[in-house]
Amino acid sequence: MKFPLRLIATLLMIFIFLTAGSCSRKTDAAPDTDITLQVWEGFKFEEHTLFEEICAAFEKDYAARTGKTLRISAFRVPFDDMMTKVKTATLARSTPDICFVDALKVTELAYGKVVLPLDTLPNFEDTVDSIGRHFIPAAFGSNIVNIRGETHLYGLPAQTTCLALFWNRKIFRRYAEPLRAAGLNPDRAPGDWDEFILYGKALTHPTDGVWAYGMRNSLWFTIPFLNLYEAPFVEFQDGVFKSVINSARARAALSLYVGLALDHGIEGGAWKAGAKDPDQGFLNESYAMVFNGPWNVEKFKSSGLDLGIVLIPRLSKKQAIAAGLLPAEADDNEYESRVRSSSNVGGQNAVIFSSCAHPDAALEFLKYFTGREVQKMWAEKLGQIPVRLDAQENLDTSVFPEIKTFIEQINLSRPMPPLPFYG
Repeated sequence: MKFPLRLIATLLMIFIFLTAGSCSRKTDAAPDTDITLQVWEGFKFEEHTLFEEICAAFEKDYAARTGKTLRISAFRVPFDDMMTKVKTATLARSTPDICFVDALKVTELAYGKVVLPLDTLPNFEDTVDSIGRHFIPAAFGSNIVNIRGETHLYGLPAQTTCLALFWNRKIFRRYAEPLRAAGLNPDRAPGDWDEFILYGKALTHPTDGVWAYGMRNSLWFTIPFLNLYEAPFVEFQDGVFKSVINSARARAALSLYVGLALDHGIEGGAWKAGAKDPDQGFLNESYAMVFNGPWNVEKFKSSGLDLGIVLIPRLSKKQAIAAGLLPAEADDNEYESRVRSSSNVGGQNAVIFSSCAHPDAALEFLKYFTGREVQKMWAEKLGQIPVRLDAQENLDTSVFPEIKTFIEQINLSRPMPPLPFYG
């Protein structure tokens, strides 16, 4: 009998997942004094190396505290392939114990009932609110899921990120004369969106192949504009999610977003299909400003760019009043205290699968990895945003000075709505 190649490949994949995950499945043969936790993670090379060191330190700490032998078996999965692997493993009933997943996927896994609500475990030992006070609010909030009126915590933030405004100092110097003629300072980036448009007009020179801004057209890169206007695009009403994208504030946010290209002509067309990617355009010095995150800082700096990173511009006082965020009679003090920058939140959360034979030990590892000392080390050695607020205190930023801006930016950010199948 001949078997189709596709069937053979599918069976082989299932077999691989079954054998790869068999070491930590629930079994009567596994004594409580000899524990293996299989972890799937999609960290980059330098992150993975540090992660292995953290795992080894946890194994020693756990043995000293409990007298039990515990081993972390880390299995690398490409970040972009993680959910495909998870879904295949779920069908094969061979999921890992712990997995680091895209923060936007936690809700999907919770609705699928394949990950544990952490706050129901015996050694959670606290309330969700009290635990949450230790973390960046927007990052922590991506783990809280309401399913049919019952809310639980399904993960902990493990790696968090956001967008900030990157600007090219060389381009600003190149067009210092038109900037000064417009009453603008070429030695700094714009601080609000009315000012951004003025900077944009002075920096846009199509004959030189230079535009002020390169814009992406995905939802995730649009979220900062909605957050600046405090405008959700969905709300949970009467037990279901409903679209509120047609609210006055959301319309104002989207008008600002698309107006940079269509009304003001200061965007280089990066949002169009087949156009020059904003990252490449920034590297080629075609775009003076882009939204970007910590993951590209070293790449841009190593290319020789004279790079500046600042908070995403806030709304101007005029824009805030027009949107109803400030009363018409608001003075400058009220504007300064009330209207702030904002961004979005991405990154990875750590979840425990329902198949885990030792969820108590798995939760201990999550607590350890998201603890102050580990997060402080993670930030200082990798230039990443620590998920814990107390790890941001007395942080050595001498190697990665830009991280200070991202920390300030993410603490002003808002969580994504917990939408199943967001992607």
